[in-house]
Amino acid sequence: MVIDFLKHNELELSDIKGWWLALLLIATSVALFWRPYYFFIHDDWRTLAFMVGEPLYQYLLHTEGEQWVPFFHLAFYGLVRIFGDHYGWLILVTCLGTGLNSFLLYLIFRRHFDSAISLTLSLVYASSSVHFATATMAFYLCYILSLVFFLLALLLTDRYLRSPSSVSLLGIGMLSLLSILSHNYTVLALPSLPLYILLVGEDASWRRFWSLVAVQLIVLVIFAIGYLDFAGLRATASINHNIFSNFSPLGFIAHWFLGSFIFPFFYLVFNCSLKFVFQLIIGMVSFSLLLVTIYCWGNTQEKRFALWALLFNGLPFLLVSFARCHFVMRQAFSERYGVFTLVGALLLAGTALGILARRLPRGRWFHLYLLLGVLALIINGQLLHTSGVQRLYKERSRIAKTTYEFYEEYSPMNKQTIEEASRSFLIPDYPFLTEGQIVAIRQFLRGRPAGQ
Repeated sequence: MVIDFLKHNELELSDIKGWWLALLLIATSVALFWRPYYFFIHDDWRTLAFMVGEPLYQYLLHTEGEQWVPFFHLAFYGLVRIFGDHYGWLILVTCLGTGLNSFLLYLIFRRHFDSAISLTLSLVYASSSVHFATATMAFYLCYILSLVFFLLALLLTDRYLRSPSSVSLLGIGMLSLLSILSHNYTVLALPSLPLYILLVGEDASWRRFWSLVAVQLIVLVIFAIGYLDFAGLRATASINHNIFSNFSPLGFIAHWFLGSFIFPFFYLVFNCSLKFVFQLIIGMVSFSLLLVTIYCWGNTQEKRFALWALLFNGLPFLLVSFARCHFVMRQAFSERYGVFTLVGALLLAGTALGILARRLPRGRWFHLYLLLGVLALIINGQLLHTSGVQRLYKERSRIAKTTYEFYEEYSPMNKQTIEEASRSFLIPDYPFLTEGQIVAIRQFLRGRPAGQ
C-alpha cells in the first residue's frame, strides 16, 4: 500500500530522489532524537506488568487508563519479545516512525504546495523539538503508530477524492480503525477525512462524502462496541477522577483553544526557556499572522484548505480537552500532543508561504531567501530549546536501570526496599510494582519463562 502511495504521488521507487528524500527525513529524526541510554520508565513498566501478569489475549484487550489500544499492545508486545531489555532499539523504532511520518507529510504537502515549501515543512517536522517528548519513552510508540495510520488514511482519502473506488474506501476504513486502536486521540479526527472531500476537492462530491461518512461511522461503531465491551464507561474516569463532576465549560473551551490553535504555532519557534506568558504571546501572534495572510490574500481554495487544517487540529483536541481540562491549563501545552497538532500548524504555514511567494516580488532567488529565512528562525528556536522532559526522563531512566541491574531475583528484600525500588520505576500516580512483578518482568525481558 505504501508503494502504491509513492507511485500515486509521482515518487516512483525507481526514482532515486524519492528514496534519498525518505532516507534524509528518517536519518534526521534518528540523528536528533535517538538516545540509546534511555531505559524503561512510567507507562513502560505498567504495560510490562500487564504483559507478564495476564494471558496474552487479556493483555491485548486491557485498557491503558482511559485508552483502549489493542493494536498498540500487539505491536509493543512483539517489539519487547524481539529486543527484550535492550531499550535503545525500542527507542530507535519510535525515531524511525517519526521519520516515516515526516515523509508521509511530505507526500501530503506536495498535493498542495510546491516542492521547496514541502521539503522545508517536512524537515521542520522531522527536526521539531516536540519529538523529545515521544522519543524518550518506548510506550509513546502509540502516538507514532496512530499518526502513521492516520496520514496513510489521509493520503488514501486524497486519492479517493480524485479517483473513487471501493478498494480505496475499504483501505481508508482499515487504516482509520488501526489508527484509533493504536491511540484513541484520533477518534474525533476521523470526521476530518470526509470533510477533506468537501473542503479540499475542487468539485465537491456529496456521493463520495456520504460514502466516506458511512465508512467512518462503521469504524466508530466497531470501536465503540469494543471499548464498551472490554473497557466500559468506568475506564473514562480511571485516571481522570471526577471527570464529569469537575467539568468546567469555560475551562474546557480555553484548554481546547490553546491546545488546538495557540501552542502548535509556538512549536514552530520552540524555546521552552521562555516564560509561559511569552510562549503564549508568540503562539497567538504566529497564529494570527498566518490567518490574516490567508484571509486577506488567499483565494477561495486556499481559504477552504486552511479551514480544513484548523479542523484537523481542533476536532481531536475536543476529546483531549474533555479528558484533561480539569488539570492545570498548561497541560494543553504537553509536547506529546504536538506530534499531531504541529501537522495542522505546518499546513497553515505552508498555505501562507505559498500565498506570500505568489504576491511578493518574483526575483529568481527571492522565494529561496524567504524559505531560508523562515527555516533559520525555526531552527534557531529548536536549537535554543532545552527540553526539561529530556533531562527528567534521562534521570529517571538512570535510576530505573540501576535498580533493574542491581536487583537480584532471589535476594531477600524487605518491604521498604521493595517500595523504594518500585518508586524508581513508576511515578507516584501509578500503583507500585510488587516484588513478584519485578522478578517476572526481568525474566520476561531476558527471555526466560516466569517462575524459572
